[in-house]
Amino acid sequence: MKTTTRFRPSQTISEVTIDATPVMNMFVILIPFLVGMAAFSQLAVQRLALPGNEAADSAQTEADAPLLVSVTGSEILAMRGNRTIGRIDRGDHAGSKNPEDLGADLASLLHASQRLFPDLHHVTLALADEVVCADVVACFDTCQKAGFVDVGVAEAVR
Repeated sequence: MKTTTRFRPSQTISEVTIDATPVMNMFVILIPFLVGMAAFSQLAVQRLALPGNEAADSAQTEADAPLLVSVTGSEILAMRGNRTIGRIDRGDHAGSKNPEDLGADLASLLHASQRLFPDLHHVTLALADEVVCADVVACFDTCQKAGFVDVGVAEAVR
């Protein structure tokens, strides 16, 4: 019995070639992309650090509280912490064109606060929206003349 084969032996033992070009092209693009993502992934992470018990220990005390001077169209209020130092009604000076009136009222409050707290050198001016620019400049000048070296600005709370 003779066996017949479909293929000749010379055809079955041919060299097999593998084209690796598409795989190499994929790695040329994929490897730098993955390395870049691994290297820069820390930049996108926002770290959240909650304060420990040190924040409660360093809470502001009454002696560390700044002097807050609230200037509105109707009154000037000076306070430090929860203590009100003085209040001046600006009913007759509200809307006036003379900033010296505001400066004189503010100077009296600043001198009263310096008598109560002689080591105080910082003041925060809480200015309302209706206070005009000339009055703001007068407040700054008055604070500097009174000896306050650090003058801050905040928005007045209604």
